Formats: sequence, C-alpha cells, structure tokens
Amino acid sequence: MMLTLRTALALGLALAGSGCSKPSVATGDAPASKLDNPPPSTQPVDHLGPNELIEGTDRAFGVPLPRGLAVEQRYPDFVYATGTMTVHALVLYFRPRLQGGSVRESETVATFEHVTVAGLPPNTELSIHLTATLNETRVEMSSTTHPPAPQLPDLAARWRQAGLTPDGKVLDPTHLD
Repeated sequence: MMLTLRTALALGLALAGSGCSKPSVATGDAPASKLDNPPPSTQPVDHLGPNELIEGTDRAFGVPLPRGLAVEQRYPDFVYATGTMTVHALVLYFRPRLQGGSVRESETVATFEHVTVAGLPPNTELSIHLTATLNETRVEMSSTTHPPAPQLPDLAARWRQAGLTPDGKVLDPTHLD
C-alpha cells in the first residue's frame, strides 16, 4: 500500500507541474507591428480635442492668452492679437477664464462684453471682440475703468446729486448742464 501512495503522489505532482508552464510566444501568424502597436482608433492621452487650446505664456489685462495667439499691438487700454484658431475655439478658451458679462457668438464673430478677470482693479471691465478673416482670427481686447459710484445716504441725496428735487424738478435753473 505504501507503494501505491507514493505512486499516486508522484503522479499528482507530475500532472500539477505540467499545467504551470510558461505561456508560449505567438509565432509567425501576425506581424510584430500588429502585436506591439495599439489599434489606430485609440488616441494618445495628451491629444487635444478639435477646439481645445493650450494656455500660453503671454497675458493681456490679466487674461492668459492661448498658445499660438500672437500679440501684434499693445496699448494701455487695447491689445490686438491674431492667430490661426477658429472663433469658436477662442470662445471656448476664454469663457472659463472670464467672469460676469455676456457673450454673443456667430460663425465668424464673437463678442464678450462687460467681463472681468480676477486681479483687475475695481470697476474695470473688459470687452473682447473676435473676428475671423480668410487665414486668421483677429482678437481685439479693451479695458475700461469706471469711476466708483458715490456713496449717498438716501434717495433724496441721490436726487440732489443729479441736480433735481425728489419731485423731479430742477434745483438750480441757472445750471442746466
């Protein structure tokens, strides 16, 4: 009986060892290039979408400009730039970087009005106008700083500031400016 137990153990180990061999390498059926490369429909992780723009190093009025948008002229209140991107791509780029205001967009023109950016002086608004031409898109940015509104205590003081009584009559008819 001892011999039968030893024979059964040896046979069991032999069978278990045969199932644990290394998998064989594919041979000759497929070219190596098809095995090593991912399918062509898979995009790389760092691939940009069709209207996605990357932030560049240049800024205008505190707004980071996209890479590929070249500043052509810079004045204290205006910045003019051009690039080869579409109007829609620029709208998608600027929208999350601007606060408040409004945007109007068509196929070839877009305008941001009364927008602000963090870090600008108080009462400063930006206007951004995008225009597509044959070969490029032109960006015109302007900055306007409004004087602060006076702090008036009540409605009668506001009327006096405007030169009127609370009834809407002129306070001083000799000064009709």
